[in-house]
Amino acid sequence: MQLMMKHKDIKGLNNMVDNSRVVLEDNIEYLVVDKIKEKDFYYIYLINHRDDADLVVRKEIVENDERFLVGLDDEDELERALTLFLDKNDEEK
Repeated sequence: MQLMMKHKDIKGLNNMVDNSRVVLEDNIEYLVVDKIKEKDFYYIYLINHRDDADLVVRKEIVENDERFLVGLDDEDELERALTLFLDKNDEEK
């Protein structure tokens, strides 16, 4: 089961990265640390602001002109998203 959250219900989603914050369905506040375009959507990378070991990846999708953050249920997709993140951030060093 995937939980979808409406874009307008998520704080900080319009101003991604640069100190943006998102409150997810678990009522925990996360800092947006990166956003990577992949095909016709973005992967959003979030870190729990109280526990920087807690990294969360969501997919931002658009349906009927509304934006949603969706969890990744597929292990292969999660691995792909993490690889993109690591590759991008390794190149920026």
